[in-house]
Order: sequence, then structure tokens, then C-alpha cells
Amino acid sequence: MQVTALEPGRLALTALMLALGLLAIYIEAAPLGTGALAPPSPDLLLAVVVYWSARRPRSTPLIAVFILGLVRDMLTDAPIGAGALALVFAAEFLRRIRHRLARGSFVSEWLALAAAAFGTSAFLWLLVTLTLTKPPFITALFHQSLYTIMLYPLVVAALRWGLRISWPEARSE
Repeated sequence: MQVTALEPGRLALTALMLALGLLAIYIEAAPLGTGALAPPSPDLLLAVVVYWSARRPRSTPLIAVFILGLVRDMLTDAPIGAGALALVFAAEFLRRIRHRLARGSFVSEWLALAAAAFGTSAFLWLLVTLTLTKPPFITALFHQSLYTIMLYPLVVAALRWGLRISWPEARSE
């Protein structure tokens, strides 16, 4: 049986991923505090994209990931396109190692998320440093990565047990 891009089930899962991504952007944009010493928000969009890319890669088209990243870039103070490109790189990284993650433990998945979080932060810092005069504070990006890593188990619990999105596609491919 040939799989087409317009399968109703896949479209529904892609729409759900987009809706969850937009919700993550909305929650992420809410400030945790005000002032210069306020902690950065965790990267919820990265957590959702990482989870979805590993478990439902065919329902996570890179164009959708890029669009979500662009929306977030436009709503935050990130350079337009830089965060979107970093998010696409992270999604593709998880897509490529999903078979190993499906056979491994949660710790290996959590370490992959940590690599994606630190990798996207390093990529953004380097890109902004090379193209603009004032790069973001590396400590703020580091803290955002740490908060994202700490929050990931809650994202997993919500998506795995709340929405029943698990590993079947990654294991069967």
C-alpha cells in the first residue's frame, strides 16, 4: 500500500502537533518575571518538536517545524529565522536517531533532548555573534537549556499519557 501525504490520520496528527506547538509558543511567551534578573522561559516548543519528531516523524514535516519556529521568532526578540533554523536542525537530529531512542530508555531520550537544547542554544549564540554586534548572554541561553531539560519529563508525561502519543511509528519503520 502506497502512503500518500494527504492521509487523514497523518493530517490530524500534524494539525495536533501544530496546535501543541502554538500552545507551547503561547505559554513560552508568557513572562516568568519582569526585569533584567528574570529567568528565561524554558523552550517548550523545542520539547514538543523533539518529542513529536522522535515518535511521529511522518507527521512532523520540516516545513511545519520551520513555520512554528518563524512564528516564535516573530513573537519573541529572536532574529527572524535563526530560531526556526535551529528548531529544524533539532527535529532532523531526533528524526535520525529515533530508532535508537525507541529501543532505549527514557534517559537516552532525555540526553538527546539535552543535546538538542544545548545545540540549538550554541547555534543561536554563534549565529547572532557572527551576524550582529551584541550577542545574547550565553548564561541566559544556558539557563534556558537547563530549564527545558528539567521540564521535558512533564512534556513527555502530558503527551504520552494525556494524548497517548508513543513509539509505534518509530519502532515499525
